[in-house]
Amino acid sequence: MNLWLLIAKFGFLVILYAFVIWVFVVILREKARTNETLGSRFVVQLVSGPSSPKAFELRGIVAIGRSRENEIWLSDNTVSNHHARISMADGFWMIEDLGSKNGTLVNGERIDSCQRIFPEDKISIGRNQLIVINK
Repeated sequence: MNLWLLIAKFGFLVILYAFVIWVFVVILREKARTNETLGSRFVVQLVSGPSSPKAFELRGIVAIGRSRENEIWLSDNTVSNHHARISMADGFWMIEDLGSKNGTLVNGERIDSCQRIFPEDKISIGRNQLIVINK
């Protein structure tokens, strides 16, 4: 009986240490990703779609849509007049869908709320594909 208790205690300690190491790895990865983006100069590169190729440096609030009033104007009937917005919040670049009919996708996932963007993220708006670049 004592042998089983010893094995159970040892197994519990192994699982506990593995969990602690996993937490540290996750924290370090997020910290590295945060340091990569904090205060960085981002460019959004239009890589495919009716309006490509173009590049836009992110500054302040960047409106995206079919209307010529937008900083990023996409001449595409699948894009809403005021489709999405990219802005800085707490030192990070965020993208937000403005209630568009066809939605905004980041890395293939439709966004429902304001979402942080990172270098190499792929943004899909209508038939247009944009990629975030850290300059």
